Amino acid sequence: MALASLQAQTLADWECIVVDDGSTDYPAEVVTAAADRRIFFSRLDRNRGRGHARQKALEMATGEYIGWLDGDDWIFPDKLRLQLDLLQREPGVAVVSTGAAIVNDRLELMGVRRTTNDSPVLRGRIDSVSSLPFVFPASIVRADLAKRTGFTCSYRQCEDTDFVLRALFGKPYAIINRPLYVYREVGVTPLSKVLSSLNVCCEIYWNFAGAPAPQRAAAVAITRVKQAGYCAAAALGKLDQSIARRSRAPLESERQRYEVTLRALTTASLSLAKLQPGTFLPQFS
Repeated sequence: MALASLQAQTLADWECIVVDDGSTDYPAEVVTAAADRRIFFSRLDRNRGRGHARQKALEMATGEYIGWLDGDDWIFPDKLRLQLDLLQREPGVAVVSTGAAIVNDRLELMGVRRTTNDSPVLRGRIDSVSSLPFVFPASIVRADLAKRTGFTCSYRQCEDTDFVLRALFGKPYAIINRPLYVYREVGVTPLSKVLSSLNVCCEIYWNFAGAPAPQRAAAVAITRVKQAGYCAAAALGKLDQSIARRSRAPLESERQRYEVTLRALTTASLSLAKLQPGTFLPQFS
């Protein structure tokens, strides 16, 4: 689905670096099936974590802009074109992200991460140590800034938070206020992953030298409160509901657009997948 959504982009001038971080499935075969000279493949010798994998892709990339797409996600066909247009119109903007469609493990649309603000573009500046104001894998940054910053390879989680603080602190950002990135989150995020991610975030917040100590301490305290909240939700059997509250309910127009795009990409992705018994694909009536 990820590669099919790239090949469906209205912007054709892109390259894709697929980094296989020691997986046990068949990404090389999917890349071969794609038969696209814009897609490059690199396999790591073992699983090294997301920080190392993102840094490897960053080093291989040759484009003027850098974006991300996790292997279990996909993007809407106009995402790259809309982001690139904004970055080229406004050279002072350091990063452009988008809203996100939040789905479960069956690709059912569960929510939308964007505001109810009618403004087509939301703007701000990253000037405090806190959770990211946008969905990181939906973002695009200028390659020179990304390569100067780099990812911390030792972080197996929250490498995006560390990267954003070091690269973008004090810089302006823009968010295209439409769900253009599809993020698999509800029902696939265990409590252990939530808690370990927040632990790493506390370490990143406290060690970030660009902010004063009281601000860093406050960010750590808020994160610890979040951990307690997720533990309480899990004890009540409501972890998925707690995670889902990060997003709002989708509008009917957003749901319709999602289903139309999903149908088209599911058809396209069939030619790239070697399906195993029991492999799930969305079913349409």
